[in-house]
Amino acid sequence: MGGVAVALLVLGLLLWALYRFTIGTERHSFAAGATPPSEVSVIAGDTYAIGIPGGVGRTAQLLPDPQSLSCSFAPAGGARRQLAVQVEPATTKALTRIATFVAPRTGRAAVSCVGLPAVFVDDAEDVGPDLAGLWLVLASVSLAVALPLLFSVLRRYYGADRPLVAVEPDGVGSAG
Repeated sequence: MGGVAVALLVLGLLLWALYRFTIGTERHSFAAGATPPSEVSVIAGDTYAIGIPGGVGRTAQLLPDPQSLSCSFAPAGGARRQLAVQVEPATTKALTRIATFVAPRTGRAAVSCVGLPAVFVDDAEDVGPDLAGLWLVLASVSLAVALPLLFSVLRRYYGADRPLVAVEPDGVGSAG
């Protein structure tokens, strides 16, 4: 059981390290230090989310009226046109999503919003999965299993009946 505990501990630490190295490379609005792609791939009729770090709260700091968000859609090599968006309410639980839209056509396109920095389309077809989140969940599970196993092995090795403080004949305790 000790070998399993150590293996899970090492696996958990390796997965955590993988998470730390992966988090900055993803193209999602919730990834620390991520840069939005200039164009994303979308499919006509599918709904996509527009996001920025800080979400609706950050939008409220940048725009006088966040509910009047104005975004545009520019197909690769095509003319920019107004994009119909559903703005997230101020009370949303979404951390980074500020609006959603239905793609008017299929292909690569640039999405931008007036008064905001470059925006993310987190669920675009070419953005890729959230691997950092997967590594973090797997590391958490591995460590959550490894640590109790490790403590169980240590307790068995050192003995459950062995007191942490030895009592001297005069009644005064000493470290044991």
